[in-house]
Amino acid sequence: MARKTKRVNWEDSNQTFRYCGLAPYKFLGTHAQAVNADGLTRVQSDDGLEHWTTPGGTCAVCGTYIKVFYNFVSADGTQFHVGCECAEQANLSYATLRQIDKAKREHMRKMRWARETKQLQELSDLLTENDFSEYPHPNKWRQEKGENLSHYIEWMMDHSGTSGKLKMFKMLRKLVK
Repeated sequence: MARKTKRVNWEDSNQTFRYCGLAPYKFLGTHAQAVNADGLTRVQSDDGLEHWTTPGGTCAVCGTYIKVFYNFVSADGTQFHVGCECAEQANLSYATLRQIDKAKREHMRKMRWARETKQLQELSDLLTENDFSEYPHPNKWRQEKGENLSHYIEWMMDHSGTSGKLKMFKMLRKLVK
């Protein structure tokens, strides 16, 4: 069953972030919680015990579960965080919206870089564990010349960029499975 989230009608609200302090609001930046290999994050409690929980929180405006926090401070000093949709749809100045967009793109860039780095490491592990000389070359003309998949892998590792290596990784992962 799909979860219904509360939609905020920004035109009806006389204040940008209702219940989050007085306007104007200053954008402080974004953050996401650190996650370990199991997909959990560490939380320190008041009694000194460590607890592991799923990362994320809730938007201060609509209550939706969020993983990336857009932090703001109001004129009266109240600090709060909202999700990307509420931050982008709010009645904020153009300069603030540009800051939000820049922070969102930077976060997405970091996430993509981390994902690609992990996949390139998996490619390296896959190449050391397997011998691909028994598989045919993906190019028919190269097959007729007597080359095999290991020749293709060697050429791709020397001449391709990240996207070419990731494309090759996906192909090799399908072959191994």
